Amino acid sequence: MKKLINILKYVLFLGAGLGIFFYVYPIEEIEKIWERLKEANYIYVLPVLVIAVAAHYSRALRWKMLIDPLGYTTKPMSTFRAVMIGYYFNTLVPRMGEVSRCAALNRIDKVPVSVSLGTVITERIFDLVALAVIVAMTILLEFDLVGEMILDLITKKAEGAGGLLSWTTVAVLAGAVVVIYLGLKLLKKIGFYERIMNLINEFKNGVISIRKLKHPLAFIGHTVFIWVAYYVMCYLSFLTYPETAELGLSAGLVVFTLSTIGFIAPVPGGVGTYQYMFTMALSLYFIDDLTSGSVAMIAFLVNTVFNLIIGAIALNLSPKKEKDAPIPSE
Repeated sequence: MKKLINILKYVLFLGAGLGIFFYVYPIEEIEKIWERLKEANYIYVLPVLVIAVAAHYSRALRWKMLIDPLGYTTKPMSTFRAVMIGYYFNTLVPRMGEVSRCAALNRIDKVPVSVSLGTVITERIFDLVALAVIVAMTILLEFDLVGEMILDLITKKAEGAGGLLSWTTVAVLAGAVVVIYLGLKLLKKIGFYERIMNLINEFKNGVISIRKLKHPLAFIGHTVFIWVAYYVMCYLSFLTYPETAELGLSAGLVVFTLSTIGFIAPVPGGVGTYQYMFTMALSLYFIDDLTSGSVAMIAFLVNTVFNLIIGAIALNLSPKKEKDAPIPSE
């Protein structure tokens, strides 16, 4: 039943993403987009690929900094391979990347999934803080253009979250607490309690691994480098056409911010939502639909194809044993 629900969710999100994709790129316009893509200056794709490798390797080193203090030895290339495997699966199925890279690292360097998953949660918290800083910078630098739009979006999200605090929600949460309590008592009786608690403790230690960092400034430095690299990768796509090459760094920040919001939508690889937000941002600077759609397509394809190719290579390099369980999905 769970697999069926996951399949239905995947089909729903994929359908939504493809619907938005074909809204941005109507079938009757595909030939025009293809001709426009032929006119792009692809020399700027090469530095994007180099920067992508550096950013993903930096992410792997940052992850290693959280894992090593917990008593597990990992190699930089091991965490890098696991990160790329995560990107590979996340491109195919939304939200599968985090679990997949933890399972991959378990197979490569025998780090328990419960531990590495906790460190990934910590990573994600820092990435959310970094994204919040980027959003704030965008609002401050381009408030007249996008400030009110972004603040309105945040307000609606906050109102939606506030609506969750209803009596029904409280009752459901209270019921869940009772069920968990009774479940733990049952597990204790049948001998699984200690095992479950050990897994919970391992996960908790992973989450609070930030306390044991040996080089916190290096961790922050990696976080800054990763997000600056992502921004530069986005901006370099502007240089593929004369119309967008004339846009400034602040315009690049606006496009990067909005397209990143589109990318983290729960659709496979951000397909559709990424292009929609990218083209919408460029339209604010009066870039025509054909050019903005082409730039968005280049930026999306370079990142997606890179992740799929390197991720597939990393997956095939991972040690495979008959007793190894397959990389789990959600």
